[in-house]
Amino acid sequence: MTIQDLAKQVIRRVAAIAGPHHWPSRHPRLWVLMYHRILPADDPRAAAEEPGMMVTPATFRRHLYWLKPKFELISLSDWVGRAQRGKTLPLRACAITFDDGWRDNFEFALPILRETGTPATIFAVSHMIGTEKVFWPNRVARILHTPRNLEGCPSTIWLRKLMPAPSNRALTPGEISKVIAACKTLMDRELSERLDQIEKELGLESWPERPLMNWDELYAMVESGLVEIGSHTCHHTRLNDATSDQDIEREVLESQRLLQERLGRSVRLFCYPNGDVSLKSLDWVQQYYDAAVTTSCGINTSATDIHQLMRISIHEDISYYQQIFFSRLSSWI
Repeated sequence: MTIQDLAKQVIRRVAAIAGPHHWPSRHPRLWVLMYHRILPADDPRAAAEEPGMMVTPATFRRHLYWLKPKFELISLSDWVGRAQRGKTLPLRACAITFDDGWRDNFEFALPILRETGTPATIFAVSHMIGTEKVFWPNRVARILHTPRNLEGCPSTIWLRKLMPAPSNRALTPGEISKVIAACKTLMDRELSERLDQIEKELGLESWPERPLMNWDELYAMVESGLVEIGSHTCHHTRLNDATSDQDIEREVLESQRLLQERLGRSVRLFCYPNGDVSLKSLDWVQQYYDAAVTTSCGINTSATDIHQLMRISIHEDISYYQQIFFSRLSSWI
């Protein structure tokens, strides 16, 4: 073991046993945990997933049992409603959230939520529900996982420039993450068009199965009495300064309208794709939603901007046993 590895272990141990989740407090605090996918390790979908995006069902179940003795597990809308009405808030509350509306949330997360009686919020991408569409980072990851010589595909020239040399070898999960991060310099629409061309040339235009929930599955989640639905825009468009005012307005408002129409429920929570928040998008969200979450890491208090709530990202590699899970909850690492 290197000195660096030893130092990491010490920091994790200190964070796990001395982090804010252990501090006595007279002031309410809210932990919001951010999940994406819940997949068994041997599920074929897990092998092709973007790194840092999933936990196994067994790990997710352990998380909920570990949380119960230390936190009041509360729905995000319940906490927001209490805060807005000036009602008493739990001193140590935790809300479970899922981004995107993956089908595996219905298959694997819902049974565990029912088993443990845990409320949760799913931020769904309204105009992708029940379609064969999938998000561009997953498309990039699949292309990079494909055992083909990308050098024979003319439309991959721009992508190969972002890859470590040699570009025709298998990439590690960490390298794939770096390529995806580098792609974010391009606008969503341009990325989609470039990936359309690559997939056409490589014969990757279809996915083996529908990746996201359909409307019946999403409705069943709501009918469980444990799950509430928030908006994650219409098309998972990043709402940054490069996005037009018209696109921001449409993504924020039309997603809410469609979700409410199809589910017959009020949709008052919002999630910013990729955590991008421009002043214009914040203005629209403040007008039409009670609260919103970001990807900024931290623990919320009553002083936190309720339309820019912080979350703690959770995935398998940093949460599969109790000590590293609680070190993550410290928000220090």
